[in-house]
Amino acid sequence: MLLSPGQQQGLAILTMPLILYTCLLCLCVSSLWANQAEDASTVSGTESHSRGLAPTNVDFAFSLYQRLVASAPDRNIFISPVSISMALAMLSLGTSGHTRTQLLQALGFNLTRMSDTEIHQNFRHLYQLLKESDTSLEMAMGNALFLNHNLHPQESFLAAIKCYYESEALAADFQNWTSASRQINEYISNKTQGKLMDMFSEPDSPAILILINYIYFGGTWEQPFNPESTQEKNFHVNETTTVTVPMMFWSGSVQYLQDPVLPCRLVQLHFTGNGTVFLILPDQGQMDTVIARLSRDTIQRWSDSLTQRPVDLYLPKLSVSSAYDLRDVLTEMGFADLFSSQANFSAISQEAPLKLSKVVHKAMLHMDERGRKEAADPGVTVKQESEPVTFAFDHPFLVLIFDNFTWSSLLLGKVLDPSEVLLLKGGVLGLHTGLMRVTPGLLLSVLLVELLAPSWALGPLSPEYHADLESLEREDPLSQTWGATPAPPDDEKKERDEEEEEDEEEAQLRTHMQQLSNATSNFGFNLLRKISMTHDGNVVFSPLGMALAMAGLMLGAEGQTRAQVEHGLQLQALGGTQPLLLPTLFKRLRQTLSSNVELGLAQGSFAFIHKDFQVNETFLNLSKRYFDTECVPTNFHNASQARGLMNYYINKATQGKIPKLFDGINPETKLILVDYILFKGKWLTPFDPVLTEADTFHLDKYRAVEVPMMYREGRFAYTFDSNFHCHVLQLPYRGNAAMLVVLMEKMGDHLDLEDYLTTDLVETWLRNMQTRKMEVFFPKFKLDQKYEMHELLKQMGVRRIFSPLADLGGLSATPRNLQVSKVVQQSVIEVDEKGTEAVTGTLSEIIAYFMPPTVKVDRPFHFMIYEETSRMLLFLGRVVDPTLL
Repeated sequence: MLLSPGQQQGLAILTMPLILYTCLLCLCVSSLWANQAEDASTVSGTESHSRGLAPTNVDFAFSLYQRLVASAPDRNIFISPVSISMALAMLSLGTSGHTRTQLLQALGFNLTRMSDTEIHQNFRHLYQLLKESDTSLEMAMGNALFLNHNLHPQESFLAAIKCYYESEALAADFQNWTSASRQINEYISNKTQGKLMDMFSEPDSPAILILINYIYFGGTWEQPFNPESTQEKNFHVNETTTVTVPMMFWSGSVQYLQDPVLPCRLVQLHFTGNGTVFLILPDQGQMDTVIARLSRDTIQRWSDSLTQRPVDLYLPKLSVSSAYDLRDVLTEMGFADLFSSQANFSAISQEAPLKLSKVVHKAMLHMDERGRKEAADPGVTVKQESEPVTFAFDHPFLVLIFDNFTWSSLLLGKVLDPSEVLLLKGGVLGLHTGLMRVTPGLLLSVLLVELLAPSWALGPLSPEYHADLESLEREDPLSQTWGATPAPPDDEKKERDEEEEEDEEEAQLRTHMQQLSNATSNFGFNLLRKISMTHDGNVVFSPLGMALAMAGLMLGAEGQTRAQVEHGLQLQALGGTQPLLLPTLFKRLRQTLSSNVELGLAQGSFAFIHKDFQVNETFLNLSKRYFDTECVPTNFHNASQARGLMNYYINKATQGKIPKLFDGINPETKLILVDYILFKGKWLTPFDPVLTEADTFHLDKYRAVEVPMMYREGRFAYTFDSNFHCHVLQLPYRGNAAMLVVLMEKMGDHLDLEDYLTTDLVETWLRNMQTRKMEVFFPKFKLDQKYEMHELLKQMGVRRIFSPLADLGGLSATPRNLQVSKVVQQSVIEVDEKGTEAVTGTLSEIIAYFMPPTVKVDRPFHFMIYEETSRMLLFLGRVVDPTLL
């Protein structure tokens, strides 16, 4: 799929049993994630609302980090800024008046440019992305609100924290602190997989509300360290103190920088997935200088300046923990109202004045040698063109861990002494020497916020309050998506209600998925009819691939432009008032297909973005969440370099099946979106190559060609449609997929059938199929077809997106003169004898005397490849001449 000012050429390749689909999109107007580090004040309008969150959070992160370091110069420091920002933003939903304004401004938000609602919508989006964006990272996030059993919170507050932060609201008896602390500690332990236990003990004063935010991050190195190379070595804490630590070793090519501006060196390493870590080693005695200059501009400069070079890297194993009461630091940063009698928490409850007493934060980090299982053998040596740099982290250093997609600061750390572990024990900060035994690659943080009220009569939670909470759960339109509400007293009733609700949701989801499958199939049949108007030869394309690519583009389309695409794809019933229903269904479908290992199908997408093109952050985030789009910064002005970069990514994603997707690149291109589907279909029962012989294939009544004809005798599902006079044969693949072959009884009638192809007709064929022993002759063939789909889509009513009237305001901050110029799809399909070992089945044989004992596919036919469980049509084609590409 191409959007470009010129005649940008792009293509996708399908192979079968190896099938691949690729779709490209380029945009012709004027940057990616350098802009993510752009100050929100430089962006105006709605764009600033979506782009302001990332830089604001990073600025707050470094400000908080620098103040904590200054307050504890002789301690290890570890915090999770994104956890703190998110919890404080959630707390702001309970504030009013000056307290709310002060809190949000202290977090760094300009309330004249971004409303409260937009801030929380962006945090909700960030929360979802961090939770779901990367399956290769072990990430758990969550929020919870524990309410004293006689506090009557505002329903609007409960609904808001549930909607935006998926926070559970749970009742607790804070007068019986032993019971309450056990309840809270068990909750945190369960949510963090037992990695954080006994967080709470006796509070300084009676709490009536405790707000919790936690984040658990389990990352493994993209390139592991070899445990056999780890040795005990000295670490110089300061000029007078030296400790012995287990020092890991790794040698290879890495992103490295000797900073010409600041007195430090650094490397950038990667976890599997989206995690990235900067390890910064200040010169001896220069730690404070480097910390004082930490900012998003510094991170951006480092990212731009890092170069690949061979390094011998020595890094201590780490297992460290830090805990803080952030009250004093937050007060210094402008959050003073929260902790004073001026605090206004009337949005939580108007029954008594509340104020914040404590903000406790705990973070833990564990780093060892482990990496992904498929990484290269650490014993293999790689020839290096230059001598490696020796880089030993043998004195205090910094650790900065980011989510590479959202650039959220997962952890900021200062390591003064790797042998020192700080523990929160019994509510008191304690010091312990030695390594904690926690999960490898662990980052865990919890934020605790306590709200206090003056002493007043505390009674049991009223039945009316339980009823109110149940009513809120029923009436909240977001309840099916955004978390859970406090538990009613009848646990069995709640469990039954939840099971019934889950059953209803699952039934509704199955209905929606069936609608999606039917619509995609009918869209494919309509597209085939449009192709047939000008092309009566061989055909192959992917209806699912086209639907995925256009659905991804719809994330940036608005108004009539979006409506036309929905109508053209026959998906209007699933769009409308629920704009994210379609992406959600496609995500569910992608997950279902990719989790079926035997099916051998992989799908993904790339966004190659020019450095000065302003793509909406929301569009990129949604593309990542729902379509697993990987963003790749690209300099299209250097066309040769851009072509090489994109071919590298596509070649890697398609496992070497498409080494050179791009031949030429228009240097004025701003954005290319590439979608691909890779299908390695293996016959459930293979054809025997020994039995393949040359045979005749009749092109029409007068012409014939010789083709290699495969042969197999066995049980096949088959039906004969007497209305259309056609044979319908099913050839199964492993993994619940099948090829449906439709062979007309009379020569020359194959084109007539296309006018009647619908989902209902195919379903009729499948219902009428019976299984019996047959002889099947099927030609080997390979097809290679390319279509300019934009012309066909125009004929199907999708015109606006290809015209100057296109509304792509959701895609770019500069949507003027932005339109899709070209949609190109190229497919290659190859069918041969290959398959897995024969599978013995127990299918009952049904003798139907009208069924022929032999089906010989020796004349033009149609084929459809579909996944049987979802009935999703993956590929559709027509073979007129098996000898032609």
